[in-house]
Amino acid sequence: MDAPPGTTYCTQCLQHKPHRCFSSTQACKTSRFRRCKACVTRYGSTTTPVSAAPVSVPVKAPPATPHLQCAQCGHRKPSGSFSKGQRSKGRDRKCRVCTKANVRAIASATLECSLCHVPKTRDSYTKTQRSRGGGRVCVECRREAAAAKEAERQRELGRRSFLCCICETDKPYGDFDRAAFDKGRLWCVQCVTAVRPPLCRVRDVEEAIPLEAYVRVGVAQEEDDLVDPAGVDTAMNMWDNICLIHEIDTQWGSMPGGGAYSCSNYYYGPGEFDYY
Repeated sequence: MDAPPGTTYCTQCLQHKPHRCFSSTQACKTSRFRRCKACVTRYGSTTTPVSAAPVSVPVKAPPATPHLQCAQCGHRKPSGSFSKGQRSKGRDRKCRVCTKANVRAIASATLECSLCHVPKTRDSYTKTQRSRGGGRVCVECRREAAAAKEAERQRELGRRSFLCCICETDKPYGDFDRAAFDKGRLWCVQCVTAVRPPLCRVRDVEEAIPLEAYVRVGVAQEEDDLVDPAGVDTAMNMWDNICLIHEIDTQWGSMPGGGAYSCSNYYYGPGEFDYY
């Protein structure tokens, strides 16, 4: 198509326009862009002429949201109104609103205690007691019952007498050390504190002597056992002998696993019970 002088044909809007309406380029024979500046600004880099029929792309309709019926309120609601676990259920599904309402109702519900007969919230019961249909007891009543049982036990023990295993004297319950008595050790307070050489528990000895030394000399078997100064000295001597034998057997660290003796011991690392 022959363009009038001083004009260039635009392939986008199909019009003859002055040269100033086109951008300069070396890619075209006419040294001007085939589309005018207005068309480039409007249509961008597309080369489709205006006269060409636009291609119609069918727009897919969004999928219909399925509606589910709530078993509690009876309303049909979108599936988004139900949790994932509820959507997988059949007729027993419940919407989020009804589920939250049920949780609030359960939390605010009161249960009657079978002892004090007072309605109390669910937090006043243990999980096991809440699951019971009847005969549930609240935490407060359980504590009071335990305290009353312990008081009755103390009164029953107070009416009895026991034989002290140290002084071998029959004494009432009130004269015994409570902590030792609960562990089955019948030690009266007088023997623990004053009578005979001063006694103390293994764990309270100032010298750092492992329990293994007490066990080897037959003075004590546990850290709560009472020992006298003579027993502490015996255990200390035994521990010194064990340490000396250990140093010789390991050649003062040059043989960590032992072996200097023909009947060498076996050592498993640092600790109280290294020596067997």
